Amino acid sequence: MDLITINMDNFSEEEIQKYYAKLQNEITLLHKKNKQKKQIFKIIKVNNSLVTTGVLPQFQLTKHAAMLYYSISQSLADFIISDLQNIIVHRLLQKEQPQLDKNEISRLNEYCTDLLNESSLSTSFNRKKHKKIEEQLYQYIENNTQLNLDAFIRFRLQFYIQELNEVVEYAIEEYISDQQYKEFMTLLKSFVFSQEYKVPTVHIIHDGESNFLILDEELKCIDQNEDINNDSYDKNFDDLIITKLVSLSPHKIIIHTRKPEIQVIHVIEQIFEQRTIVCKRCNVCEKILSNYRKVEK
Repeated sequence: MDLITINMDNFSEEEIQKYYAKLQNEITLLHKKNKQKKQIFKIIKVNNSLVTTGVLPQFQLTKHAAMLYYSISQSLADFIISDLQNIIVHRLLQKEQPQLDKNEISRLNEYCTDLLNESSLSTSFNRKKHKKIEEQLYQYIENNTQLNLDAFIRFRLQFYIQELNEVVEYAIEEYISDQQYKEFMTLLKSFVFSQEYKVPTVHIIHDGESNFLILDEELKCIDQNEDINNDSYDKNFDDLIITKLVSLSPHKIIIHTRKPEIQVIHVIEQIFEQRTIVCKRCNVCEKILSNYRKVEK
């Protein structure tokens, strides 16, 4: 007695075989759980479809159908999230950005996967998503004998597709922004290395927080031309430092910092490359930072 036919057109043979094995395992566990000595369910693969049947005479529709529907719904929900999610995301990326090549799509897909894994760290969130898909599947299977998996995902799991779409859109925005940043950095580096040196050395003093001080080779403030003991820190240095350094075009940049990992320092190193030296502790920064702390107190 045929019960449910799951049509898996538009999926690869590998994906079909993967779910076939998963469903077979679920049915085996179902028999064991209910201590069935004789087989009551059977699955056969016909082309791109998986056909579940009730084995007569031991199969009874009113007694056994619900447990089969639940088992199929649970295993399909798990299969969609665990095995098909990357495929769905890949399709969405191709639809949104058809001009990108395979490598770019692959990188975006990996980024989307990381984002989805981060959101899935919440066990309760993951359970709710799985449960909602499972419920949608059960309601459909309970009233239909044919399930086209691809169509079901597209039209019955709109909430899930919407979630994936939001991740895809965010990933694309980040990717475009990153590409623009890389192009800008390339142009900026090209401009920097085409300039002649204007000053021999620039010292950048970073207090470890949000304050920076730009000094010349004689350890005097470049902008105000004041002595370093005045501690004139630029509070918006993150936005201005690159412009200032490009305009100064120094032969050497010495960055004195206790936090060399911060973004602005990383950017300076990217642009000026071998001209940049990062100092974590020396007599220059010890003296300046010591004076700065005294003023702060």
